[in-house]
Amino acid sequence: MISTYGDARLHPLTPGQQRLWFLHRLSPDNPAYNVVIALRLRGPLRAAALRAAVADVTRRHAALRTVFPVEPGGHEPMARVLPDGPPLRLVDLSGLPPEQSHAESRRFLDAASARSVDLTQGPVTHWILLRDAPADHLLVLLTHHIVFDGGSLPVVCAELEHAYREPAHGRPGPATPQDGLPVPEAGQVPADSLAYWRATLAGVPAQPLVLPVLAGRRRAAGPATDAAALVSGRCTLSGTGLSRLRTLAAEEGCTTQLVLLTALVCLLHRYSGQEDVVVGVPVALRDAAEDAGRVGLYVNLLPVRVRLGTGGLPFRAALRRTRRAWLDAHEHRGVPFERLVEEFHTDATPTVHPFFSALFAYQQAPPLPRLDGVETTLAPVAPAAAKYELTVTSTEDERQISFDLDVDSRSADRAEADAAARHLRALLTAAVSAPERTVADLPLLDGTERRALGPYWPATQHAAHSVANAPDLWAPAHRRFEEQVRRRPDAVAVVHGAHSLTYAALNNRANRLARELVARGAGPETVVGVCLRRTTRLPVTLLAVLKAGAAYLPLDPAYPTQRLSGMIEDASMGLLVTERDLLHSTGLDDLTDPADVIVMDDDAAPAVRHPGHDLLGPDTDVHPNGLAYVLFTSGSTGRPKGIALQHGNLDTFLRWAGRTFSAEELTAVLATTSVSFDVSVFELFAPLTHGGTVLLGDNALHVPHMPAAATATLLSTVPTAVDTLAEADAVPRSVRTVNIGGETLQRGVVDRLAGRVPGVRVHNLYGPSETTTHSANVRVPLDSDEPPTIGRPLLTVLMWVADRGSRPVPVGVTGEIVIGGMGLARGYVGRPRLTAERFAPDPASGTDGGRLYLTGDQARVDGRGELVFLGRRDSQIKLRGVRIEPEEIETVTRAHPAVLDAAVVVERHDGTPTRLVAFVKVRPEDVPGEQALTSDLLAHLRTRLPRAMIPAELRLRAELPLNSNGKLDRGELTRRLALEPVRTEATAPLAAPPRTELEKAVATIWCEVLDLPHVGLHDNFLELGGNSLLLLKLHRRLCEAVHPDLTLVDLFTWPTVAAIAERFAGVMARGGEPAAAENTAGAADRGRRRRRSAAVGRRTPEAGR
Repeated sequence: MISTYGDARLHPLTPGQQRLWFLHRLSPDNPAYNVVIALRLRGPLRAAALRAAVADVTRRHAALRTVFPVEPGGHEPMARVLPDGPPLRLVDLSGLPPEQSHAESRRFLDAASARSVDLTQGPVTHWILLRDAPADHLLVLLTHHIVFDGGSLPVVCAELEHAYREPAHGRPGPATPQDGLPVPEAGQVPADSLAYWRATLAGVPAQPLVLPVLAGRRRAAGPATDAAALVSGRCTLSGTGLSRLRTLAAEEGCTTQLVLLTALVCLLHRYSGQEDVVVGVPVALRDAAEDAGRVGLYVNLLPVRVRLGTGGLPFRAALRRTRRAWLDAHEHRGVPFERLVEEFHTDATPTVHPFFSALFAYQQAPPLPRLDGVETTLAPVAPAAAKYELTVTSTEDERQISFDLDVDSRSADRAEADAAARHLRALLTAAVSAPERTVADLPLLDGTERRALGPYWPATQHAAHSVANAPDLWAPAHRRFEEQVRRRPDAVAVVHGAHSLTYAALNNRANRLARELVARGAGPETVVGVCLRRTTRLPVTLLAVLKAGAAYLPLDPAYPTQRLSGMIEDASMGLLVTERDLLHSTGLDDLTDPADVIVMDDDAAPAVRHPGHDLLGPDTDVHPNGLAYVLFTSGSTGRPKGIALQHGNLDTFLRWAGRTFSAEELTAVLATTSVSFDVSVFELFAPLTHGGTVLLGDNALHVPHMPAAATATLLSTVPTAVDTLAEADAVPRSVRTVNIGGETLQRGVVDRLAGRVPGVRVHNLYGPSETTTHSANVRVPLDSDEPPTIGRPLLTVLMWVADRGSRPVPVGVTGEIVIGGMGLARGYVGRPRLTAERFAPDPASGTDGGRLYLTGDQARVDGRGELVFLGRRDSQIKLRGVRIEPEEIETVTRAHPAVLDAAVVVERHDGTPTRLVAFVKVRPEDVPGEQALTSDLLAHLRTRLPRAMIPAELRLRAELPLNSNGKLDRGELTRRLALEPVRTEATAPLAAPPRTELEKAVATIWCEVLDLPHVGLHDNFLELGGNSLLLLKLHRRLCEAVHPDLTLVDLFTWPTVAAIAERFAGVMARGGEPAAAENTAGAADRGRRRRRSAAVGRRTPEAGR
């Protein structure tokens, strides 16, 4: 219960009011907590009677006459009740044409919703009567949430009706005014309530749930006080659906509110896959009978935590869990939300909502005032700013339940907000129709959504796929190469350094070696190991293996013997083609039988053995389902896994390449990727099957040293490698097309490349090796600021974004990429259990053998129908109980203008994660200024990330290590982390004393305000116990002593002594010294450390509407 003052004219604020007042002071122009109530009045309105009724209601309720000044000499706001409120103001628009008058009324409401309210001077509350026509009015109440909650509206409506009607009937109004304001509760919070909340909120992540439907385009949020525009979606439930909802509520002995809350919890779970969902729910604190008739802020906010598990729970069971969570929270509703934040929320970052980012508010449609012959309706008023990332308000009347979804526009657009509303309605409708269905099985899609998915709907893909991949189009890769040999025998096929082979020469050598392989027992399903340097022998050997009907297994000479041994064993290798020195240096001589080894530098043995076979290869029957090559990739268990690709997979991929890239683009293709990686399949076989030339190089970074590179037309590599080439201006000017894949492509890489190579075509390609190199593709627009997507599925690919049951998720919703079609690999060699786990049945295929590869990659389909890649599902770590996605930290770090690339690794002690370290690639000239840049980077991160996600250390580097394939070598970074000593420049000791006079002046004020004997140079004000009121005091003292232009937001942005001093050091040098620091002996003598939270300064609860 909240007590209420009667006739007091000056008194303290409740915790909820303090929080709202502080947020308003921090950002006075933020309209998020404005309240605008608009009543459309049609009929013969008696304006004088309404004016008197408004005056009577204002007189009866002190809240409508209250302002919140800071008294002279004080630091905290107080509530002052004014003797009178402003009278009803009439705005006459009736002289305008009807359409224009209504348009003016709408503009007035929009402006009122976005207006700035003066809480200190007032008036906070205004009444306006807009006259659109003689019998058409709009009564508008403008006020602020600090004096008006959702329960206040029915009170105002009832009293307006009474005051308007009773004098006309000769009866007086109520004799006792309801004058009063909510007052802070005295006494201690019950220990059992604190214990309940401690247990309930334990383990709630410091960065609460963010809707993954929004995460892909979520922008860096400003401080919590920033006014954030919103976008809204709306839906309704009526008729049979509403009847079933009420029936389910009755069966379970709960309110409709709890059924609706459960539906929202399930939707958030389905969007995110998060098994533990927390939603904020406002609750009325009007327990006393007299409170029901009061106007004011009589609410608290409850974090309702529901643990759903993996989604296998029936909706009815989920409802029971939600009901239990709600009842428990409601029982302990007396603990102010501000106290929960103070006690249990550890992240003082102003951009972070405590405990949750989604709020659910339920209200019954209030009875509107009946004004003698006047028809009264509630006119909709759109909020001007977002309070939370998602706010769902449900309003119930006899006929329907409406849902208004307000979303922070920094996180979503209007189409996405509308989609979220449709998803909620679809899920709820299905749930109340069949409450025994599991949460994971509840549909989110309606007909509109299915049409919006378009090519991502499985049935549509299957139909298109069957046309694009007709069986009569099939031919093995080596046959397509032989067709080019017939067409252009003298054209150059391969170039390596000063050596080259024509198509005829390459074919002759491959045929001779193929004959030798067949003679040694090679054939269908035989695996031939290939361990060669990157010379012309490499394409000769790969073609020979395919001609023999066998499958090649790349064995990188740089791999350790133990790894090679495991690969040979898993792939059941039958033969080996290598060079003599590599046979010994790799240890392969100990792993193979000499009779099974072909040594390519032994007097051309295959040519001697088969001298008469220059043009004809072995007559081997090759089937599309026959094994073509095996590529090994790292495994999560530490054991590499071998992916078995088939001839049909390869042919489908090469036909796509021929349709996508022109003959000009494939004229001279740089082949710089190790054959152990799938991009090599494109680099080698796409040009050879379409009449182009392969330019062999050791790796992408050797391109500047390749003589033939000057004629290259196409380069395929990873973003880090192409960015390095672009930075060095080493991309050949002849290159017309650059294919980029393997890592997330940043816009800056594209911009730098386009700046170096005018007119270049950039393709961003996506695809795991299990689906034959590439599965999605987009030509990246060069004139855009948007991050590149991964485009659309190839015509040869079945691909959609799916939930845990492999069902398509709606546009905008995050899910796992699943892939099927002709590119799908056979599976993992020697790993049947892993194959069954990752290659699942395709429920939409219509055949018994249809399969889908579950990639583990997350994505969403955007409004243009393109796929936005969102990283891996399994990259998450836990550090000190906080779940962290390193990719998010890297993305934010890369957004700094001085950063070229970044990688975050975890430092561990005895296997336990202890801290994050970021390796940051910057320009070489920036490395000498490491300390200044590090400080700037940390400031950049502090404004965008929770403290728990800010790396403990930043290590600036001119280069980041790359592996042999040109990708970032995270293993090497981890090794360096273990070898290099801990650096402290980025995070200096917290106890470091002030050094300069300005730092000493700032530190002295901190000690005074915090009542501490001393503070460290890098201590965070909020973490030392500062709260919002102390922050106000600090702000005033710093403005007096340091600089008058210091803002409250500055104190969030630069929360340490060092940061504030550095921020204003230059200003002070130009504008004079700070005021002398006061003696802090008194503070030192007191020596009592305050441990107040930063609760009020972080976020405020929605307190009902």
